[in-house]
Amino acid sequence: MRTGTEKTVSRGVESVARAVDLLEALSEEDDGVGLVELGRRTGLHPSTTHRLLATLTASGYVRRDPESGLYALGYGTLKLSAIVERRSCRLREAMRPYLRRIHAVSGQTINLYGMAGAHIVLLDQILDNELNSAMASRSSSRELPAHATAAGRVIFAFTAPVEVEKKLNTTYLTSFTRRTLTNPRNLLERCDEARGQGWAVCREELVDSISCVAAPVFDRTGTAIAAMCVSGPTRRLQRVAAAEEIGELIGRAGIEASREIGYVGQSPW
Repeated sequence: MRTGTEKTVSRGVESVARAVDLLEALSEEDDGVGLVELGRRTGLHPSTTHRLLATLTASGYVRRDPESGLYALGYGTLKLSAIVERRSCRLREAMRPYLRRIHAVSGQTINLYGMAGAHIVLLDQILDNELNSAMASRSSSRELPAHATAAGRVIFAFTAPVEVEKKLNTTYLTSFTRRTLTNPRNLLERCDEARGQGWAVCREELVDSISCVAAPVFDRTGTAIAAMCVSGPTRRLQRVAAAEEIGELIGRAGIEASREIGYVGQSPW
């Protein structure tokens, strides 16, 4: 039987999750969203939506237009985003030489991704001038589903399994091609493979005819905070080298890059 303290903690965690849902819903609109619409998008009861919005508004993370009554992200979020941007900028500066090196050797597009929930976020990129239109469209996106990408899979591989399982089991795993893995168990097996070899590969799981190979970047605590990823048309990648060769190349670069930002451990594989 749960104690009163456990129930309070559970309710507190649930409230935080709901508040995050509201902030994410607000991030999708520039002109503001009404109370009813926010409730519809997040599945929250109007009274719960109103209560959470009042708290977020009081803290400055949400603002309400007095004339229209619409809600939007407040200036308080700028403080948080500025901190994240400074950290991202330092990471990009440290990783850029390694991205250039991999791009020069492989001749393919090289990306640097960070993790945000069940998605990966593009932090930096060196494009292949001959990139096809399908990949160019995907590459311009700032956010991609982690489960259908090598970058997301390799970060998952070096994240606590219980955290990965929670993300996979609470996220709808969309199928983008006939090769996309949407079964959490199968994804966890691929994560195990990536952990053992130090790199992950996704063959045409996000876009038909496009494959990618990724390796993790660790911070000083040994946490996988980002991933470097080579991507391009499957046939061209196979002509340049086998996935194993690219994986070993980017894996070694990932460890060197990690040491650049304070990682002192040995290669985990």
